[in-house]
Amino acid sequence: MNYQKIIYPNYIPDGRIRRLVEELLFNFNGKSIAEQTLPIPVEEIAEFHLGYSLNLDHLGDRFGFQDTFGFIDFDRKEIWIDSSLEPGVSPTGNEGRYLFTVSHEIGHDQLHRPFYDNRHIQKSLFDSEQPVDNDQPDAAIMCREKEKREPQEIQADLFASELLMPEVLIRQQFHEITNEIRRNPNRWAVEMMVTDELCRRFHTSKQAMEIRLDKLKLWHGLQGNRLILT
Repeated sequence: MNYQKIIYPNYIPDGRIRRLVEELLFNFNGKSIAEQTLPIPVEEIAEFHLGYSLNLDHLGDRFGFQDTFGFIDFDRKEIWIDSSLEPGVSPTGNEGRYLFTVSHEIGHDQLHRPFYDNRHIQKSLFDSEQPVDNDQPDAAIMCREKEKREPQEIQADLFASELLMPEVLIRQQFHEITNEIRRNPNRWAVEMMVTDELCRRFHTSKQAMEIRLDKLKLWHGLQGNRLILT
């Protein structure tokens, strides 16, 4: 397939991404962030609220890129996830990474689909005699593993973090867990216990949770046997 280039924004403020997540969840179930129950049902949001089909396949074989783990097609309303991430089936399957990838693709829909839609409105106004070739859509975004990531991939990652691990719920659960183990004098052990339990509650990978906790600066330090919380 030949995917044409769409110019997406180089910068979207973190606050704007957070508000879009809040709007998405409220439109999905009528609840505020603080009222959400865990884990966030991102598959239901993708399929039943946004109308995408969720598909698994060997994307390297399907699209010719061996480092492709996720793919969204706005026109066909399809989200594709590499089958190597399928939890409980593939030896490399990981529920946390799978759900993060689904959330990442939802991020592309919420953050970047409007730029695609606007472009096609303009094409219909000024180039209406040239029909869209749906066999070679410019509606697709491939999410690939590479050292230098494009801004829209970083934006979609942030959206996924905010969706799967909303700040207010992370802080609430973090404090609840740490209150139970506050007397533990070994900070490394505390961090491991807290991170593992948060991953279990939010259905995320340890890597994603560690990045989220670091970004929120929840680990402040220790004083004696007491964990100092921000």
